[in-house]
Amino acid sequence: MRIFLAIAIFVVCSSILFAQQTYKEYVEVKLKPDSNFTITDINSLPLAPGSKAENLGSGYVRVQIPKDSAERFAEQGVSIETIRNLVLIEPAITSEIQSSSAISYLYNDSAQRVYLDQPNWKFSYIDFSGFPYSYTVTGIEVHYQVVINGIVSIALTNQDATTVHHLETDATWSVNKDAYTNTFNGQPVAQAWLLQGWDGFYMYGDSYIDYWWIKVYYDTGTNYCQSASNSLAYEHISNVTVGSIDNSSGSTGYANYTNLSTSMNIGSSYPITIENGNGDQYDQCGIWIDWNHDLDFDDDGEAAYQSALGAGPYTANIVPPTNTIVGQTTMRIRIVYTGNNALTPCDWIDFGETEDYTINVADAPVQKYSGGTGAWDNPYLISTPEDMNAISVDSNDWDKFFEMTNDIDMSIFAPDKYKIIAPTYTKPFTGFFSGNGYAIKNFTYIKNTSNAGLFGFVENGAFITNLQIRDANIDIGSKNNVGALASRVLDANITSCSIYNSSIKGNEYIGGLIADNFGKLEYCSTAQINVSGTRNVGGLVATNQQGIITKCWVDANVAADNYVGGMASDNYNIVSECFSTGKVLGRDGGSWANKCAGGLIGKNSGRVVNCFSHSNVTGDSEVGGLCGSNVVYSSGGIIENCFSTGRVSGSSNVGGLVGLPFSGTSGQTINSFWDKETSYQQGSFGGTDLTTANMKSASTYINAHWDLANVWRICDCTDYPQFVWAPRLLGDVACPDGVDFIDYSHFAKQWMTQTLSFDVERYGGDGIVNFYDFAFFAQTWHGDYEQLYQFASQWLNEGAYMDFAPMNYRDGIVDIYDLEIFAYNWLAKLY
Repeated sequence: MRIFLAIAIFVVCSSILFAQQTYKEYVEVKLKPDSNFTITDINSLPLAPGSKAENLGSGYVRVQIPKDSAERFAEQGVSIETIRNLVLIEPAITSEIQSSSAISYLYNDSAQRVYLDQPNWKFSYIDFSGFPYSYTVTGIEVHYQVVINGIVSIALTNQDATTVHHLETDATWSVNKDAYTNTFNGQPVAQAWLLQGWDGFYMYGDSYIDYWWIKVYYDTGTNYCQSASNSLAYEHISNVTVGSIDNSSGSTGYANYTNLSTSMNIGSSYPITIENGNGDQYDQCGIWIDWNHDLDFDDDGEAAYQSALGAGPYTANIVPPTNTIVGQTTMRIRIVYTGNNALTPCDWIDFGETEDYTINVADAPVQKYSGGTGAWDNPYLISTPEDMNAISVDSNDWDKFFEMTNDIDMSIFAPDKYKIIAPTYTKPFTGFFSGNGYAIKNFTYIKNTSNAGLFGFVENGAFITNLQIRDANIDIGSKNNVGALASRVLDANITSCSIYNSSIKGNEYIGGLIADNFGKLEYCSTAQINVSGTRNVGGLVATNQQGIITKCWVDANVAADNYVGGMASDNYNIVSECFSTGKVLGRDGGSWANKCAGGLIGKNSGRVVNCFSHSNVTGDSEVGGLCGSNVVYSSGGIIENCFSTGRVSGSSNVGGLVGLPFSGTSGQTINSFWDKETSYQQGSFGGTDLTTANMKSASTYINAHWDLANVWRICDCTDYPQFVWAPRLLGDVACPDGVDFIDYSHFAKQWMTQTLSFDVERYGGDGIVNFYDFAFFAQTWHGDYEQLYQFASQWLNEGAYMDFAPMNYRDGIVDIYDLEIFAYNWLAKLY
């Protein structure tokens, strides 16, 4: 049973009971009376109600006259100009309605009189459904007479009451008024209009709508065939996304959106998605485009798409054919309930909706992006936010090569307008994207949608590398699966990608960089980010399904009700040579037991090898410094050569290294440790407790047969083990424990040169050119640039490993630029 609910203040049932009123068409004209056609003649015409000749000056008047009269006067040579079109309709009633028990309570014996009482709104209607659906409202003038014997409110609404214009609020005296409104501008003329009333206090007698009419001013729109339907239709077009068009709408039967346009090039492919607002299995969607501009959709190729039966969403690719005429043309989109109607671009349908849009067709493809062809040796160049957003437009590019040429600031886009690249699994990104070490900055995406990120689905050999994301703000509300970089990675490689100073929020499966990982992540990191959701939340990935994560690190604050980890909420495969810092919070899970909070992994059912966590962890149950739980699953449930140092707190099943799982068998923990002093935990369901001193002793790891040559490095009795691969601060050359005086001594030894003529200080010279000489020289220098050059040339020493600058390139010398970097990192620690 198909029911239509008005979303404002009334319910309409069986709109076919409404009688179609006879309307009168008028035009508002500017004309010039003369001796043969006087003002008296004009005023004797059957003018529209409320209209009379108005003097415009220079002999011209403005007046509203019947449309057929205006046409006759023009044929007779009268100087006449149409200002605007209007139609007058008055309410009517038929014996069919009077005999209908469904709405007989609305009327008494008078044709127009509608009694108002509590508790519901009552209405009188005017039916324009026979008017052309291509005509849209530009203004409405309403005259209403209401007899009031109480406290009455009156409003004019469109058919489904989605738009309301209030006329009277708590009126206590009878009214006989005129009002004008443009509230309904842009809506179709062809629908029922309702004058609604409600009497909140009727002790003194009955209040009623006695009589009313409306003048609807309209724009005649296009000359395409009419395409009409019931504006209360169950199924309707709720969103159209193609190119630069992203339009959400309600149910209106027909909507003219030709003011919205997108550009297309002949021969190129453009994905389009149409969402059905409330459909079922018997719906179909069609797209027609007037490629040859002949104002119909009948020619070969103009039926661009017809879906199979189903509720949608409907997806297709539009390709302008080679014989397309360049310029603007109309695209018509229609959803039809096929139980009553065939899918055609024209005529009335009982259930469905039609929308028209504009396409700007270009003769030949323009240069895509900022250059390149998309080939491996000539990649597309991405240098602007428009370039980044444009990748999503043509799905044919999603297997091509891309390369960034500079940092890109995405702040120009509204929070819900960035177009995700490859947003559905049906057409994933399979190409190559290199960030070249540049950053995508200020990426804001706030939209209640699933599978979000810069990319949606990255699969089938795709490669994303060397990309930074900075200052991002992503929030998908109650939806699931989001990562700043991608929603899902499957059989693809992500290397040297990072996110910094950002926030990622959603419901379930929320990851700092990736939501679901089925690929390989290597040398990826997060720093100073906040990641939150209700379930399955991780600082790097939400879940590591069949993927491999290696040589990655996170610095994140991660929070969820259940299943939360500093790096991942769940691991079912391999995590190796990774570490985490920051905070992990397992919040109150409500009806769920709040479980599985781990400094690195929430729940491990795979292999975690050569990893550590400095993260502080707080939760309810199944809480651990490294893993919240470690459960045997297939060949997984193994922790080997790992340690944790963060503070751990919880209510039950808590461990310094590993918490105890509520269900399943605890896995193996091999040659792994936790710091019982810093964790404040004396027990663990796997691993060995050590003091801080023992945790920083090289002998501990030598005895456990850790690889201190190729995997780990340690400053004995100074710091915890670190990775050989892990980045060091420039200047931290003596021991991986930060830049300090020991490193400075190395720098000083390389910076000093042999005894030279500029060894001028320290009581006549001390055998080296150093800061003392530089200070003496600076005090006496009076601008001889040649002398300064000679001094500098003696100070520099070529080919030394303290040569850091310029960053990532070096210049073959140790000089003041290297000193600047060294000083910047002075006494700092990486993690």
